[in-house]
Amino acid sequence: MMNSYKSLLKKTTALTAVILLASCSIEPAPITDWEVANRVDNDIKEMFGNQRTDIIAKPLTMYDAMARAVKFNLNSRLKMMESVLAAKKLDVTSLDMLPQITASAGYVGRNEYEAIVSKQMKSGVKSPATAYSSKSHGIGSLQASWNLLDFGVGYYRAKQNANDILIAQENNRKLTQVLLQDVRYAFWRAITAERLVPEIDDLTEEATYVLEELKTIDNINSDNVLLGYQMSLMEALHDLSEMKTELLRAKDELSALMNIKPGTRYRLVGPEEGNFTLPDIHYNLDKLEWLALMNRPELRKKDYDLQNVRLEAKKNLLRLFPSLNLSVSGNHSTDSYLDHKSWVEAAAQLGFNLINIAGLSKTSTQNEVAEATENLERQNIAMSILTQTHLGWNQYQGLKETYLLSAEISKVAEEIALRSSEENSKEQNISSKSIMVLDASRALFAKLRMMMNFAKLQDATGNVFVTLGLDPIPQDAKFKDVNTISKMLERVMANWDLGKLTGADFNKLPPVPTRRPPIYLNVEIPLKTVIEDSRFILTVPPTAFNRAKLGKDVVYTASMFNGKPLPSWMYFDGKTITLSGRPPAMSEGVYEVKILAKNKKKLSAYILLTIRVVRGYQTVLDVRGAEKDSRVTVIQKCQMDESCEDNKNVRQIDAFPEKIKVMPLVNTKKKE
Repeated sequence: MMNSYKSLLKKTTALTAVILLASCSIEPAPITDWEVANRVDNDIKEMFGNQRTDIIAKPLTMYDAMARAVKFNLNSRLKMMESVLAAKKLDVTSLDMLPQITASAGYVGRNEYEAIVSKQMKSGVKSPATAYSSKSHGIGSLQASWNLLDFGVGYYRAKQNANDILIAQENNRKLTQVLLQDVRYAFWRAITAERLVPEIDDLTEEATYVLEELKTIDNINSDNVLLGYQMSLMEALHDLSEMKTELLRAKDELSALMNIKPGTRYRLVGPEEGNFTLPDIHYNLDKLEWLALMNRPELRKKDYDLQNVRLEAKKNLLRLFPSLNLSVSGNHSTDSYLDHKSWVEAAAQLGFNLINIAGLSKTSTQNEVAEATENLERQNIAMSILTQTHLGWNQYQGLKETYLLSAEISKVAEEIALRSSEENSKEQNISSKSIMVLDASRALFAKLRMMMNFAKLQDATGNVFVTLGLDPIPQDAKFKDVNTISKMLERVMANWDLGKLTGADFNKLPPVPTRRPPIYLNVEIPLKTVIEDSRFILTVPPTAFNRAKLGKDVVYTASMFNGKPLPSWMYFDGKTITLSGRPPAMSEGVYEVKILAKNKKKLSAYILLTIRVVRGYQTVLDVRGAEKDSRVTVIQKCQMDESCEDNKNVRQIDAFPEKIKVMPLVNTKKKE
């Protein structure tokens, strides 16, 4: 046994030395060029996937470009992966609430017996050493343990991770909305480039030819008119060059948004000049503000952040509670000294840090401050959103007017260039050629400004949609093919451009909360008290709803405060806003009635009426049978000159006899 122990000790020492030497010999290992090349190749494959082609045969509409961006844009794919990661975190966190099950096995060896001696307290005599364990033996156990405090903390953590999934979805919504706006703007700039770059090239060639001809004229420096033509042509060439550079950049930006590999050839298709459909958003600012505050992803995200702050507060308070740990295990040992080599062990342990009592108030204060801070941050974002709504709306209106004016300017400039061409083409002198080229360049610049103003108008329109937080497609649409996504976008966004933003305008649009919840009006209407079996009438003046500013054509309805219908004995007339009725016997109680006013714009407000029904009948006989529902109650209308209380002579009969005679009790009250 001693030799076996020494052999084990030598092997353990050698293994430890090898590990220590290995840990001290680590050196930097640079990545090889081959590894970098493999990484680049794999990245290109994953970045462009099945788009690795030099030509896209089908011309792309704006909705096709948007669909490709939604499907392939790397930022969009990144946000989608963040949503998946948040879902996986929830799966992992949910396991923290389960009991921990631990399996262990091992081997124990020593060179001497584990022995003890005992000593008598009085005589001090020591007993001989007694071994209670063998020198070597194997051990194994299977233990299940569950900490109730950890379970509670894990539960709240899992709910936080569930909110993180929703937060990731809101981030994804925001990215998709902004992405579609960027594609809209880049598309119209890119299609402007496709249409105008050939015209720019032709005009540049013609202006260069005229400028070169001007330079060949003798004594040009002495002719101010010819110098003026030369200067104007050089400025025109400079502006044409800048214009072309700006337009060519637009197509590269569109390619990046669609995640198309640079250099890929594709064509764009859209309405021709003169057939542009101007976006027409005819909502008032009040409704736009409401839509923005209801739908913006930033505010939805802050709602979930607030929930997480509250869950964090519960976690902090829960950690102050005592900790209860429960465990049960099955054990086995090969120790020959044990009488029972297999056994089951159970334990319960309660622990509490007394210092936590002092931290209770501080923790509560911290939680309150954290929630107040979160609310203030949300309100700050809401204020920014309201400002963005007004700025976006004003920008949309301003650019719409600017585009219409630039279209008129372009039309006039085109007419001037046409007449100049007709007049100067007959003459072949340098002045006529210069004037004709300069007029053509002014017409081209005016046309460019018109097209760019239309692109800016499209950008402003997309900005309004982003400001309102509208979603043209559901989140799972990204998993569909490009053609399907394109058709979904066209169906919805074409209606948006016509001013149909919600399902109330067009029933096939995505659901958008457009209706304000009913506004409660704290109108002081006196409590109405009525006796059972007596009629009452309560009329609400129309001025009670003035603060809601519902206007005309208001419809009034009534229900109980909890949404249930009125009792059968209560009647409401919506034309006169009158509540009436006759409460029957045994209807004593307090009834809260909600009067709802709603106009054609679906705006609504309500007030509360309280009807108190007091007792008008007294019980004179109450007979109950052996069956659960076997009961006879005899009531009598109260007199005006007496209190309406149950007759004191009433006695309860717990079981019906074979025969029972029911008759009024004799009125024992003496007459005056």
